[in-house]
Amino acid sequence: MSVNHKCIVVAPKETAMTIYPEIIAKLNAWQRTKLEEEVNRSNFLNPMHFLLSGDNRSKWSNGMNKICSTDFKSFYFIFSIGGNGNDVNVFTTSVNDQNYLAEGEKIVFHFPPTDNGLIARDIVCDVLINYGRTFVYEIDEDQYREL
Repeated sequence: MSVNHKCIVVAPKETAMTIYPEIIAKLNAWQRTKLEEEVNRSNFLNPMHFLLSGDNRSKWSNGMNKICSTDFKSFYFIFSIGGNGNDVNVFTTSVNDQNYLAEGEKIVFHFPPTDNGLIARDIVCDVLINYGRTFVYEIDEDQYREL
């Protein structure tokens, strides 16, 4: 069984709408860097030429592929890198969860248990520390650590 990479910021849930654009911009920049690396390695003219060739469109996205929500309390940011779907799941309903870490409302982020998930978690954490106390879940240690 896989355990997701996670991070938490102690902040009012209303802060999420302020945080999202900054997180999306940073994740897009990282994802587009990976896309550029693949384009250069594959000898295509540019990212658009690459994305429109063969089945690359199903394996890569030029930034966020989808942003979904069913209740506006949780969001799913979806993008693709090399055929691996990556998603960032965000929950704003965790008021009392992890109260042993800190009191108050929390915004919780989950990432896939992959190397890209770990990179995405670190990118998101770099944004979150500007909005409140931030905790990262260390899978190897099975505990949260404050940044």
